[in-house]
Amino acid sequence: MPHPVPALRWIVKRAIPLAMLAAFACARSGELRVLADSTTAPGVVEVLALPAELGPTIAPDPARRGFDSIAALYRRERAALNARAESLGTVDRRTGAYAAASSRYLVDAAAAGEMRAFRDRARRLLTPPRPLPDSVLAHARRAPLTQGGATLGLAAGTWWIGLVDGRGALVLAPVRIEIAAGARDTVRIAE
Repeated sequence: MPHPVPALRWIVKRAIPLAMLAAFACARSGELRVLADSTTAPGVVEVLALPAELGPTIAPDPARRGFDSIAALYRRERAALNARAESLGTVDRRTGAYAAASSRYLVDAAAAGEMRAFRDRARRLLTPPRPLPDSVLAHARRAPLTQGGATLGLAAGTWWIGLVDGRGALVLAPVRIEIAAGARDTVRIAE
């Protein structure tokens, strides 16, 4: 179908520069996949990203920071115990080395259980986080958390990434992330 000349001029004058601008904007942004485990971040419904200059507006309270440290220590200990349990499965169970390693594992597993109980008591003592103000949410990029993950397209630069519950409050301390132009990154956020 032949197009009239004015329509072609419009395409050249308006549409092509807009398409080039859109391509340029996409090249200056990156994609971030955020993963969150619902067992370590209960109640999370979305991922929130704020530009670095707005980071101080979402700073967690010191009690939350202390709790996050305890939870991180427990997570590392649990991961180490899981790895040790797997390695015990490869050792001949009839040897003395297995008996000694198994005995040490059981002692460490009991200590990790006590650490988990301490973490849970500390969680109950925390005051619930307050919902973020509308002024912060207005500058945030948000994506719903589905099946343990969310993807955000963010401009290149430094961002604070956090997990938000159904009331609009940060569940964990936010994580500072650097987004590179054209990059695709993944970050796991957990207690």
